[in-house]
Amino acid sequence: RAVARQGARFEGWYDGEKKMSGEADYTFSVESSTSFAARFVKIWTVTYEKPSHGEIEVVCDGQTVVSGGTVDDGKYVTVTVRPASNYVVQSIMVDGMAMTADSSASFAVESDISVSADICEAVLPQESLAGLLDGSAAVNSLVSIGMPLTVVAVVGNSRDAVVTDGDRLLLLSNHPAYTGDWKP
Repeated sequence: RAVARQGARFEGWYDGEKKMSGEADYTFSVESSTSFAARFVKIWTVTYEKPSHGEIEVVCDGQTVVSGGTVDDGKYVTVTVRPASNYVVQSIMVDGMAMTADSSASFAVESDISVSADICEAVLPQESLAGLLDGSAAVNSLVSIGMPLTVVAVVGNSRDAVVTDGDRLLLLSNHPAYTGDWKP
């Protein structure tokens, strides 16, 4: 009988490279000189908590990994954060270190990890964007810092805008909180 130590998973009984069984208890008949080896795989624990304003999903090999679940050493996981309505992903963090400002990240697991997401409220437009190009519309921006800004001009591809907070001009380029075009 093969028994895995903590931090490992039994993979199977092997005769050279040929897997004979994946069961920890393996009964066989000896017909000639035979050498079997039990193979074990290092595993790592993945933990995460549901954020206040959204969801985290961790997937490995097409299967959802529950918090406290394990992943084989070196396997890739994909972490996807789905913020609640009117919220945006600021970052996906692994062991407290920001990995990306995107809502999804993939990486190899090579140690126990704790995954979290920094999600904050987005300030949504409060009035129509009609008339924006002629400067007649004041629109609160979608900047996640929550400061009301006025759109001064639409730049280039209409996904970028120049805004002001009253003291400075800022260029917002494809800001992640904004899901549409700046102009109607």
